[in-house]
Amino acid sequence: MTPSSILIGIGSGLASAVLYYSAARGNVWLKLVLFVLTPLPALIAGIGWGWIAALAGAIAGGLIVSLSAGPLFGIGFFLAFGAPCALLAWLCELGRRKPDGTIDWYPIGDIMAVLACYGGAFPILIAPLFGGSYAILRPEMVRFVRSIFERVQQQVGGAPATDAAIDAWADIMITAIPPTIAGYWVILFTINLYLAGRVAKASGHLTRPWPDLHRLTYPTWFAPAFIAAVAMSFVAGTAGTVGSSFSGAFVIAYAIMGLAILHCISSGRVPWLLWLAYAALLNPFGPYALLAIAVLGFLEPALRLRDRLSKPGQPPPQPPST
Repeated sequence: MTPSSILIGIGSGLASAVLYYSAARGNVWLKLVLFVLTPLPALIAGIGWGWIAALAGAIAGGLIVSLSAGPLFGIGFFLAFGAPCALLAWLCELGRRKPDGTIDWYPIGDIMAVLACYGGAFPILIAPLFGGSYAILRPEMVRFVRSIFERVQQQVGGAPATDAAIDAWADIMITAIPPTIAGYWVILFTINLYLAGRVAKASGHLTRPWPDLHRLTYPTWFAPAFIAAVAMSFVAGTAGTVGSSFSGAFVIAYAIMGLAILHCISSGRVPWLLWLAYAALLNPFGPYALLAIAVLGFLEPALRLRDRLSKPGQPPPQPPST
């Protein structure tokens, strides 16, 4: 690790901090684009110049955000973008040299599994920043639900919503906050990890071979962990919040694996299948299509559709790592 790499990491952290701070300004679409691309500079520095560069960028970005927007925002930036960028960069560097001189790199499926685990833990990590529990958001959520019901009543008429119905919907939305945050975080970092890897490869700074993403496979512990998280989500209290948060992250991870399966199959015998899947995701029934694709990813170890339907001559999948 050279001083220039540290400087590159600090610069990337400052760039991520500027994107993070600028996401609070401008129109809605500009906010969305800036927020989605916030971790990209730090990830590029980490994958191309080492995880220490990403860590330096995380610390620098967190300090800048703390000075400009307050300590809580700085901690939030570090937990949401800085720390995971350094973690993912470190995992991408992991490798074990074999006796023949080749390197056995840390599998991309294991990296995605760790990414999903951090995504599941992320809503729990940031909860202390606003009081320690998502129940503290209940008054604002009740007002939000009430305003929606009043607007619908003005447009379509009918009897006004009862307080019991408003409270029930507010409780449902509060329960859905942790898994929704976790799922969107996994999507955001998956997109940026892919883009950062492509940029590092194009610039010649990618230290490991580009993985075969069509053959994405999660480690053997991932399925039992997902089942445990789903079971825990039915428990009341903090345990249920933790379970639902991890369930949301794991569902998105399995949906990503399902899309990898569809990519693999579509490049062979049924090329129209992939376009049908993306069309299903982009219509009003997209959440149901997402769940169906996630189920496909979850069942792949038993169904082995990539072996049965992929294009002849494609390499066999790698066995799951422990």
